Amino acid sequence: VFNSEKDVIDFLWRVRTADEIMNKFKVSSENLEELLKSIGAKKSHRLFKQEDQKTRAYLLVPYVGDAKPREKVWSVARSSIGQPTLGIIFPPELNWSKMRIVFFGNLEFGGKCDEALLEERINWIASVPHVFAIFNGDCFARKIDEGLGSAVNRFRYKIAPIAHKVLWMQQGCNEEFWTKKNKGIDVLEQVCADLNIEYFTGGQVHAEIHWTSHKVFTFFCLHGTSVAEKKGSKLNAALRPFSWLEHTCYVIVSHMTDSMFKKVERFKRDQLNLNLVSAKQFLVIAPSLGKYFGTASAKKGYEPPYRGQINAALYSSGDYHLYSGGKALNLKEITFEQIVGGDDNG
Repeated sequence: VFNSEKDVIDFLWRVRTADEIMNKFKVSSENLEELLKSIGAKKSHRLFKQEDQKTRAYLLVPYVGDAKPREKVWSVARSSIGQPTLGIIFPPELNWSKMRIVFFGNLEFGGKCDEALLEERINWIASVPHVFAIFNGDCFARKIDEGLGSAVNRFRYKIAPIAHKVLWMQQGCNEEFWTKKNKGIDVLEQVCADLNIEYFTGGQVHAEIHWTSHKVFTFFCLHGTSVAEKKGSKLNAALRPFSWLEHTCYVIVSHMTDSMFKKVERFKRDQLNLNLVSAKQFLVIAPSLGKYFGTASAKKGYEPPYRGQINAALYSSGDYHLYSGGKALNLKEITFEQIVGGDDNG
């Protein structure tokens, strides 16, 4: 039975349906809405709500201060028919010779995420104007070591300083798992809506970046479902989209809690001059920030995954490359055919 707002807050540390709350505290639907609105108005907790034809569900997340994102320097356009496409337009007057796009794979936040490594990446992205980021799913761990509300709140405030530099995020298998478990509330979608970050579900994103040149930089991001553990099997799984994709500058795959990269050449017809032009493509398995020890791979004796960062370098001339580094400020150009193994620097 309802005694105080604290009782409701304690009950909504995880997602609850309206029926569960009303049965627990013996309140009507109208009184429930008023009660939750009054809690939200005090700014001690932020209220997440999901509603469909059959049910309403709620989650209260502790509010620990203001962390509003800064204004973006770029604009977006999305498909008008619901396809997972995204156009990103940067103004040509930006005084940059290049920009970098950092790829994030499985963060596993709230579980085995190496938060010190994540903070290093975030600090670098926040401090350099021409560095941006893409999050390719599984931002949250499937097994969270704290309350879900606490993990969501901490993740939001980790990401907030670079929210204006995150080009998009997409749902991974872990977010899909939590959405089903939490009666339809996708907590990553809620965070993205709060921070004005473009968000996609369905496993794929087809994006393009327009900047100074006539060249359009194209991206295909697939979260993936492969459970491959050996390097060759991971690479074969990541190469699968090349059988049906048109030429794409960067093909980014994750879910495999490892990282590899490879340059793939593809011929394009120059129908005006009757030439076959070689066009480079970069395959990337986005780095995981999950810790190694204690995982299934560690128990089976597989080598530690590469956890250095990998980023795309887009040049104002229209050229594009791929770079990697063990630490955010220690970058080197990759040997494209090299398959990366373990990273001693973590």
